[in-house]
Amino acid sequence: MPMRRCVGILAALALLSVNACSSSSLPGARETPDYIRDLISLPAARAMYLSPPLWPGYTWQNRDTYYADPELMIARLVKSVPQQSSYPFSVEEFPYADLPPAMLAQIRAGRFWINTLRGRQAGAVSCSRQKDPRDIVALMIHEAFHTWGQDDTWAIRHVSEDLASRRGAAYPIHVKPRFYRRKIIKELFTALTVRDPYALNHAAFWQDRLKDCEECGDEECRDEGKWTYYMDILEGTAKYVELTGLASGFADPAGGPAEKDSYLLDYLVGYYNEQWAWEPYRKLDPLAFTIIKDMESYALGPLAGILMDQRGPADWKRRVQDGERPLDVLLEGVSPFAAADDPDLMAQMKEKIDESNKALEPELAAFLDEGRWQDFFWIRCPAQLLGGYLSPAGFVNAAGRDGGVRSFFLFLQAESQDQRVLFKGMTAEMEHETSSFVATVPPSEVLYDPVAGIVSVNDEKLMVQDIPCTRNQDPDGRWWFTLSEP
Repeated sequence: MPMRRCVGILAALALLSVNACSSSSLPGARETPDYIRDLISLPAARAMYLSPPLWPGYTWQNRDTYYADPELMIARLVKSVPQQSSYPFSVEEFPYADLPPAMLAQIRAGRFWINTLRGRQAGAVSCSRQKDPRDIVALMIHEAFHTWGQDDTWAIRHVSEDLASRRGAAYPIHVKPRFYRRKIIKELFTALTVRDPYALNHAAFWQDRLKDCEECGDEECRDEGKWTYYMDILEGTAKYVELTGLASGFADPAGGPAEKDSYLLDYLVGYYNEQWAWEPYRKLDPLAFTIIKDMESYALGPLAGILMDQRGPADWKRRVQDGERPLDVLLEGVSPFAAADDPDLMAQMKEKIDESNKALEPELAAFLDEGRWQDFFWIRCPAQLLGGYLSPAGFVNAAGRDGGVRSFFLFLQAESQDQRVLFKGMTAEMEHETSSFVATVPPSEVLYDPVAGIVSVNDEKLMVQDIPCTRNQDPDGRWWFTLSEP
């Protein structure tokens, strides 16, 4: 989720200096500020090429990034230039029309793209003047780290299938684990900002409460450690790299490390107040609680990482790569000190989570109520068909009858590149074994031509226009229509 810190364009312009030079002295800069070049590309280049590595062994050398505005149809290319020691990068204009179609599709959708272009690893991100420049740079740093930084040397890349990345909360959502992890986040934030000497001891207390809840068999905490492990490492470290990269790119380099640390702390205060202070938390839409577990990972990773940068252990990044969670490394050996319970917060969170479960019930009923399975036609759409755009409002997981886990994308917005398949706010199950999205629709909305072997769907939340398919009936009596891949 984008994290914004309320500063104006004038403040952003003041940050455009490197080694006490003005932005106009940088390669590619001009006297008149250009939004993409000066407010996005140059800070990104500082983070990528002029700062110490954001993670051991992670480099942007020989990798390119493209920043493009689909409205103005302009693009800027940032690339490494090893022969220039003072400025080991260049920022140059790039013909928008020369960007590959797959990249342009993601940029028009407001998203990012990472692949190979012109023989080099490349990333691209959508830019517009309506966005905070830091959000754009943050997205590029974060997503590129997933691809180029978290490589096969990371233990997390080799976890068993049941620990795979299942985003979203377990349905029904329970309050205890969310309460405990929220308290841990608050204590880590306190340790960073207030310098409370006992904050980490209190965090260790809440961590122990969470572990006890899971180990004693409490249904609310069942498998909590398993289902947060992957995201705490994968997204926690990516968020850490993102935030430290932003500080490297946007803090005034003339101020040295102290200015960078001050910028980072100021940004974290804004992030905490926007995302984790109770007032904005209380106002969250009920469906936002389907991703609250994931949001915790995005908070715990950078908070723990920045604290370990300050206090150690020095090898924490290697240990995380080897499979330990940042929070576990931080709290190792920290004695838990009892903290006061907070029944009011627990009650308020339960009220919001109950609202969320109530909103989810009708969305999941067709999938989870076996007595209704034959009331619907089941549409299986290979994920490969949806190459144009894909955006869910949230995620939840539910237990399957075979003991497995079923994953759901809520209110999915997605389309094929030819727009013959459109998900228009349709909740769909992600069928991992076939890499497909499954939707349920009333039979009256489906038109099937058995001679031609094509199907059309005209539901208010799903449109399929004359797509080849295979039809079959499973042992439960459900009729399936599996769309053919291109």
